[in-house]
Amino acid sequence: MNPTIALAGNDVATRETLVTRRTGRECLVLTLVALGIVASMAALVSYEETISQQLKPGDIFVPDLVKSRFYYAVYGIELVLFTAAGLTNPDFGLPTIFMDPRRAMVSVRLNLGK
Repeated sequence: MNPTIALAGNDVATRETLVTRRTGRECLVLTLVALGIVASMAALVSYEETISQQLKPGDIFVPDLVKSRFYYAVYGIELVLFTAAGLTNPDFGLPTIFMDPRRAMVSVRLNLGK
């Protein structure tokens, strides 16, 4: 017997196992994204510290703000991690949106885009 889900009063049969396991590549992508977010937060904290040290009261913008080497190192690591996560994604390069060509031709013919 399959479990059922009630949608709008109608019972819909589902597969027995709703839990799916992540593949190794998906776990790698999630790990890289999580590490990228940690690096992003470290860069933000470093930038906030630099602003608090170099910004004078009443200043809105400091054109000669000097960031630390730590900021640039963490920012570079952040860029590398997010790029690697995007390139190792199992869906990289695959289209994510499908449009039926027949519907596209009807909308062009009837000028529904305007």
